[in-house]
Amino acid sequence: MIGSVPLKLGRNKTHKLKLSTRAQYRLEQEFDGQPIDKVLQAFLDGSKGVGMVLAMVKACANDGAGFHDPSEVDDDGPSAEDQALDLVENAGGPSAVVPVLSKAVAAAFPQSDTSDEGGDEGNGTASPSD
Repeated sequence: MIGSVPLKLGRNKTHKLKLSTRAQYRLEQEFDGQPIDKVLQAFLDGSKGVGMVLAMVKACANDGAGFHDPSEVDDDGPSAEDQALDLVENAGGPSAVVPVLSKAVAAAFPQSDTSDEGGDEGNGTASPSD
């Protein structure tokens, strides 16, 4: 199961960010069908700027369900982009949100620890048997 990461806004408000499968799909769609590994590499490189931060927040907000435009839920509330902009602004700007998003990425793709297992078994590498 993919874990959530808290983004605290002030004393009483916490948002849960999760790079869920739904969020990964939305990011692929947002970036013209690029595979999620390419999208996340652009995020880690910082090559897409604030637009990438907003896209990540839109996709990962609400515990991975994301922000939705009013037309999608028959509501008169703010657009997904406006919700993401408000969240980022209230959190202290993109530089305050990037570390939290990085933790959400790490939670979605945990590194396996095979150092204590002794050997190459189970690490995805094949070797001929004797």
